[in-house]
This record gives sequence, structure tokens and C-alpha cells, in this order.
Amino acid sequence: MRLRNHIGVPATSPTLDATATCVADFIDRVLSSAKVTAVDSIAATELTVSQLRMMFVLARCAGPSPVNEVADGVGLSLAAAGRAADRLVALGLVDRREDDRDRRVKRLSLTDTGHDLLAEQFRVHAEFVRGPLAEVPTDVRTRLHDAVAAAAQYLPAAHICRP
Repeated sequence: MRLRNHIGVPATSPTLDATATCVADFIDRVLSSAKVTAVDSIAATELTVSQLRMMFVLARCAGPSPVNEVADGVGLSLAAAGRAADRLVALGLVDRREDDRDRRVKRLSLTDTGHDLLAEQFRVHAEFVRGPLAEVPTDVRTRLHDAVAAAAQYLPAAHICRP
């Protein structure tokens, strides 16, 4: 299939820079046209960015993870990750347990409440994107879907467990 521009004239493949600029512009337009921002939804949780990032790291883990691995995944010092974990545990979003083999190692995992909070954030995020996309004509939205789905196959999966 030959590419055609918006007026039907055969077009050449866009450069990587042109594609990156186009995708960034599209994302900016979606962000600016949304009625409720994902940032507002996250801000309502009253969690810090580091605490939220820890929760997302834990959501990608197959099971309870040592605090030091979570700290590495978030880019925090062990002490800062420990303080963030303390707050998440106090809020009932994260569970902290001693490792069965080494009691010095503390393992973190999301609680059901933590999973529920992330599930709600994903729901808000999807709704956030859905609104502006509803304004796009169906034929264009179908082509966008197909292009994004095809491109996603070349990117690493997020591996976030969505309850």
C-alpha cells in the first residue's frame, strides 16, 4: 500500500523525527483537550510521585519484592524507599513482610486496596483518553487504532498487572 498525504498525493515515508513530532503533538492535543486530567486524579490520592512510582513498580512484580529492588526500580535510596513504603503500609496500600529465608530482608507487595487504587487510576486514564478520541471521525480513529496497535508490537510490554 502506497502512502498518500491528506490530499491523496503519493507521499514518502516520514522520518523518525517527523513521526516523533507528530506523535508528541497528538499526545499534547489529547492532554490539552481532556476535561479531567490524570494529574488531578493522581493528586486526589495525596500520594507523592515516589510513592505512586513504587506502587507501579510493585504492580509489575510477580510477587513480593525486596525493598532494595523496588528502590532501584524507582531510583530512590534505600532509606527514601523505606520511608515511602512506611507511608504506603500505613495507608493500607502496600504490605511489608519479612523474607522467609532472611529476616533482614523486607518484601513489599500491593494489597487489594493498592491494586484497587491502581485499577481506578487506569480507569480514569482510559476515560481521560476516550473523551478527546470521541471527537475524531470513526474512519480516522480506526486507522489510528490499527497504527498504534501495530506500533505497540515493537515496544516492550508494560507488564503491569491490572486487576
